[in-house]
Amino acid sequence: MPAQSQYVVNERAGVALPIAAISRPSTGASGDTIQTRAAHPLPMRAIIASLGWIAGAYIVGSASYEIRPHHCQCDDPGLAELIQGAVVGGALGAALGAAGPDLGTQCSLKTRIGRSLVGAIAGTAIGLLPYTEGAGVITVPVFTVVGATIAERRC
Repeated sequence: MPAQSQYVVNERAGVALPIAAISRPSTGASGDTIQTRAAHPLPMRAIIASLGWIAGAYIVGSASYEIRPHHCQCDDPGLAELIQGAVVGGALGAALGAAGPDLGTQCSLKTRIGRSLVGAIAGTAIGLLPYTEGAGVITVPVFTVVGATIAERRC
């Protein structure tokens, strides 16, 4: 019997994924089975963590720029405060974004937030390492989101 294809629908995420399934030849009995595998939630968590990073960086970075004093006699007064707020807000946003959706996990929300916060902080620290001049613009958001997402892999 040729292989069949079916869709596995994750109703919580609203995603339909084509999954190839192979069934045994029909013997006329009702014992035919189709093997399927569920979609892994990490890609969805990474997308939501990325959106959380952007929102957190914008909100906390803007607030930091407005609240913290910037009296330097430099070309860009307030830029340091904006960047510091964006890094902190991005880490918080990525952690909450990765932990927020349940996606059928056995972990509680409190556990998911704790894990993703530790992962986001570790990712941010790794992203802040001086690889090359100006690399932090790319490495901080990427490593923060990856750290928050990977911390959720056991949930």
